[in-house]
Formats: sequence, structure tokens, C-alpha cells
Amino acid sequence: MSDEDQPVPDWLKAPTLKTFLSRAPRLTQEQRRVIVDQAHAVLENFYVHLPLKRATRGVDPLRQLQALHRRLPRVTSDPSFHAELADIFARLNDFHTVYVLPKFYSGAVAFLPFTVEEHTERARPAFLVAHLAHGFTPPRGFGPGTEITAWNRIPIIRAVEAAARRSAGANPDAQWAQGLASLTLRPMVRMPPPEEETVTVSFLAPGGAEKELRCEWRVHRPGRHRAHPAPAHHGLNQEADMRRLMRKSMFAGPRRPPKRQTVDGPIRTAIESRLPDIFRAERLQFGARELGYIRLRTFLAPSDTHLVDEFIRLAERLPPQGLILDLRDNPGGLILAAERLLQVLTPGPIEPERAQLIATPAVLDLCRTLKEMKPWRDSVAHALETGAPFSGALPLHTFAACNDIGQRYHGPVVLITNARCYSATDTFSAGFRDHAIGPIIGTDRNTGAGGATCWTHRTIARFLDDRTSPLRPLPRGVDFRVALKRTLRVGAHAGTEIEEVGIRPDILHHTTERDILHDNTDLLTRAARILAKRDWFQLDAQRTDTTLRLRTHNIDRIDAIHIRRRDTQFTGRPLFSESIPPAKTPLTATNVALPANATGPIRLNGYRRGSLVASRLVGV
Repeated sequence: MSDEDQPVPDWLKAPTLKTFLSRAPRLTQEQRRVIVDQAHAVLENFYVHLPLKRATRGVDPLRQLQALHRRLPRVTSDPSFHAELADIFARLNDFHTVYVLPKFYSGAVAFLPFTVEEHTERARPAFLVAHLAHGFTPPRGFGPGTEITAWNRIPIIRAVEAAARRSAGANPDAQWAQGLASLTLRPMVRMPPPEEETVTVSFLAPGGAEKELRCEWRVHRPGRHRAHPAPAHHGLNQEADMRRLMRKSMFAGPRRPPKRQTVDGPIRTAIESRLPDIFRAERLQFGARELGYIRLRTFLAPSDTHLVDEFIRLAERLPPQGLILDLRDNPGGLILAAERLLQVLTPGPIEPERAQLIATPAVLDLCRTLKEMKPWRDSVAHALETGAPFSGALPLHTFAACNDIGQRYHGPVVLITNARCYSATDTFSAGFRDHAIGPIIGTDRNTGAGGATCWTHRTIARFLDDRTSPLRPLPRGVDFRVALKRTLRVGAHAGTEIEEVGIRPDILHHTTERDILHDNTDLLTRAARILAKRDWFQLDAQRTDTTLRLRTHNIDRIDAIHIRRRDTQFTGRPLFSESIPPAKTPLTATNVALPANATGPIRLNGYRRGSLVASRLVGV
């Protein structure tokens, strides 16, 4: 197909920002008053992080909203109104708790036809063009690897600093990462449209001459809004998810070849996923050692079962010597998917995270009305009686739900995170650390630190009695999202909040120029070196009515337990303990006779020198 026959990319058909805004419907003064009043009502009655934000941020959004209400007659335009209200929410530094712009803006992203990434190999940070949109014809010398020096004639580092201040990141690294992303991609979820219609980008052309590129902001809707999961299972940075969809629309190139090699990097063999929007899987060949790689882009899947089953299918097709699990830029999604996935990577039981509610009469009414909130009802009532700010901390999900599959990948795992990991991805990263699954490499000093499940004003209002509810209908498709349940960690960090704290990596990796231009070559090489120092294990089992056929690696004893599925721990009746002879081949095959009464699920625990190193559930 010739260039002339290529279809025009959708983004090239997108209207300019000026044209888009000319079509926006206007709010009346009465509608603005209703919106401000309801912002106050939802934060005062349901926002679980309000005490934390007052203490750590020194902000009082309720007083700010009261002041805005008094100033409304002097707010002359919709853009000014949206900007003021969005700014009040942005100061909370909480992507779960945002002002959602009117329906007209729903799903819209203001964009420029390239992305910018940062590396710090030199004495000063450098900002490089990372990707160009398909169909974009740049000026000569502007492309991947081009260094940007100024943004609207402001030094680029100051422009990123200003964007970081406008972002809602919960910690400095998250603010910086989100600010950098917003330079070229601005989802109109919580942020009003850009104030400028065009951007002037200064860059270094080959030879060192400084040139300029002038780009108009355009507005595109990269995909239909997907229905959100049930409220109790939803933890997502929707703004980052919209960026992910926009990148797919603009920058996703042709399918990767089955086998390829980056500059001085591993030989990479792609493995096709049934959920390509969620997973990218590859075999990585580092000399004589083979490793697995899975990029998990989002936890927002059709269901938690879809996501976990596909992860298992991919992991079992990868080398057992080690797995690199890359969560960078994952905005979250289904919290149950994140918690259920942990069991696949560790022989020990998974303890589900805890959640608390703020103690208010309106929250108590919600707990009395909604079935999934009833476990917190008595605790909220007790807190109101005693003056405690929060309910007790109860599990988000049952022990059985988080341990129903068991370990399925027995090799060592290293996790890669960055400051754009958020919400359900924070939950997964916290569980990975709290259950000592493996080391964490971070390209930033922290994850995004979103520790809550978020509900919308409209969802909460549906479950409250209109006669006593503080919530009223909102005009023009406006909405608010609010953090309703705050999540707390378990294990050695039990009781620690995720919000604002996040998960710090064990190893900090500064993104290099080769990472940006050559598909993370240095980052993956570093992860491979870490995995090379760790032992790997294998425990496979096939069951018949009378025997178990075991195939093991690096395991010297197997214990079998006949488990009761309703237990809150992995307890049950011991069946046998079998010593495994020293391996003469990479895999040792062993047949074990089963007792006549061994019906139902069996948990196999594999040990090496007395330490539990692998497990498998059989007959589930």
C-alpha cells in the first residue's frame, strides 16, 4: 500500500482546541451554585482522606468552596469557573477525588502529536522527544531523541515544574511525572482545557542549532467511555487511563515481529496475548539465560478472572528461570484483580488489604443501605459514638478470594514501577512488598501513592434516601469522584496508609537515553542481573484418583495438606511428607501414592533446606 493509500489517522481529523471550545454549552449561575454546594456536600460527608489532607497539605477545601460560593457572581465565564473548582480539588493531590467536567468534555483529550520523556544521565536533566504520532510530519531534525530546550519560550525544566504544580500527584515524584505527561496529553477529566491554543517548542537540531516548532492543540476522543466496575472494586486514575488510550490511538505502531533485538540488548521473542490492550509478553534471551517479561498496562479488565487467567497462561509459557513484571504507567483498575494476582507469584498465603471509612452520619446511612458496605456498619456507628475519625479496618476482599488459585509461577520475580503507578497498582506493589515476593526496581523514588477506592457522587446518591441525603442531582453531566475507603497495608507495614506514602523501590534506576530510544534496554539488563543472582524453583503436579506425579526443580521436600476451602488460613489435615532425591536432570519426576480419603483440593508445599520456596494447589 502506497503512502497515498494509507488511511488518515483519526487524530488528524480532530478539531483544534479553539473549534472544540466554541461548541461547549454554558452553565447558568444557578447551575454553578448547585455544583459548588454539592462539591462541599460530597467532601464533607464522604471524603475519607479529608483529615489527612488538612494535616499534610494545609488545605481546607470546605472553606475554599464556601469562598468560591460567595465569589460566584464575579466569576464571569465557564472556563474560569471550571478552573477555580478544579484547582480546589487539585490541591488535595488525590487523583481519586476530582471534579469531573460537564459531559461535553467526557472522554476528550487535548493533545500535541508527540510525547516527551526525561533522562538524567548528564549533569542536568534532559528532555527528549520519545514518540511521534503516526501521520505527523515534523520539521527536519525533530524526532525521537531530539532534545527540547524550551516550552513556549520558557526553559523546559521550568515548564515541567509549573505543570507539576498543577498536577494532583500525591508526592513530588508523582507530581513531576504527571506534570511531564500533561505537557502533550491533557485529558479533560479533572483538568480544564489548556489556556493557550498553540505551543511553541524550542529544540536542538543536528549540529546544535536551536529551532522552533509551533503546534496547535487538538482535541480527540480516543475511545468510548467504558463502564466502570462495581464501586467497591474500583481503584483507577482515570486521567492516566485516558492518556493510555490516547497513546494507543496515536502511537501504537505495527505489531511487533515475533523475534527482534534492541541495540546491545536481549533477543526478544514476542508471545501473543488474548488481552493485547492489557498485556505484552516476551521471552528475553540474555546470552545463555532466558527470562520472561510481562508488561501489565492496566488492571481495568472485563473481570478479575479474565486478567488473572490470562496472566497465568502467559507466565506458564515463559522461562521458569525468572520473570520481569513491568507495571510502569499502570493507572489501576480492579482492586480484586490486583490482590488475586499476587498469589500466582508466591508460595505463601496472601493477606488482603484493609479498608477504613470516615465516620459521618451519611456514611453510616450508606452502610445501612448497601449490602457490600454492611461489614463496616457497626464500626462506623461505634466511631460516631466515641468520636473516632474512622471506622475499623476490615479486609477489602476475603482470604478465600485472594488465595483460590495458589502459586503458578515458581521462578524469582522482579517488579518494575514508576511514579505513574496508581491506585490498584499501588495496592499490588504494596502486596508485592508486604508478602516479600521479590525486589522492586523503580524508575522514580515512589509509586503514585493512591490509597483508596473511589466512588462517584451519582453512585453514592443512588443508595441514599432522598429525604435525608445531603446529595442532590447535578446539572450538565457534571460529577465528582471521591475516595470513600482508604486502604491500609498488611504484614510488616500493617496499618500504614498508601495514600501520599506509596511504595518505595528497593533499587532506583535512572532512565537512560537508551531506555527512551531502545525499548528500555538498560532497565531490562539491570533487572536481568538481579534475577541472575536468585535461585529458581519448579513444582508441577498431575493428579489421578490414586497418585500424584510431581516434577520439581531445586526442591528437597514436599508436604501435602488436605485443605478445607472455607478456612481463613491454609490449614487442614496433613497427608504426607515426601523427600525428593537430589536432581540428576533439570527436573525431577516423583510418583506419590495418595491416601484413599484424599478427596478435594490438596495444597503442596515445596521446601529447600527447610524454607518454603514453592507451592501448588491441586484439585481446585
